[in-house]
Amino acid sequence: QLIPIDVDCLNPTDGKLRLELNTSVTQPPYTVTIVDQDNPTDTIAVDFASDSNWQGDLRDFPTTSSLISGEYTVIVSSTIEGVCDVTQDFAIQGGSVPITFNADIITSCNNNQPFNELELSQIVGENNIGSESFVLRVLDFNDASQELANIPFNLDLSVTQRRAIAESENNIFSSVFNSGNRYLFELTQDQTVCGAVSSTETVDFDTPDDIVPQQTNPITAT
Repeated sequence: QLIPIDVDCLNPTDGKLRLELNTSVTQPPYTVTIVDQDNPTDTIAVDFASDSNWQGDLRDFPTTSSLISGEYTVIVSSTIEGVCDVTQDFAIQGGSVPITFNADIITSCNNNQPFNELELSQIVGENNIGSESFVLRVLDFNDASQELANIPFNLDLSVTQRRAIAESENNIFSSVFNSGNRYLFELTQDQTVCGAVSSTETVDFDTPDDIVPQQTNPITAT
């Protein structure tokens, strides 16, 4: 039997797969591999690869980690040569959807003038209501209680995972960022079931070129 143990808002990363095998179908000892269906090459866990103690009795997997909400595949392999694998899809439900993202400063020139954008990319979060509500907070790395900027925005994750915030849209470049400083970017999404869910990313700005590109003379042809 295969019983997914779901997660909740207070314990969003405590998912497990409760597994018991019919040893008359597949012979022990076993290896249990769990992979993410969205990324089958990403092995979440491998249990008992060299352990002959598990004989198919009822146990929770992974044994040394846990699962978040998502869709997975479990592969049970016998360590006896010639015995076929047993594969089964399952889902862990409930809880919040983890927020992940990348943050960067993109610098370019517009009409021979420096132009800056704060770019959030590869944004992952809840995606089930179309226009998702986010808030980006820029915090001082050495004092996270000091909020330097607060930027709310909406984003349809089914269309794009990128949000660029132009200098003209939010005057944070000249008033907040300084060369050589370190900042925390905190992205929060208001999710349907669990409410506000946040993730933070540390960003370093080491040189003035990270904020304002060097002014160059325009190229002319004669």
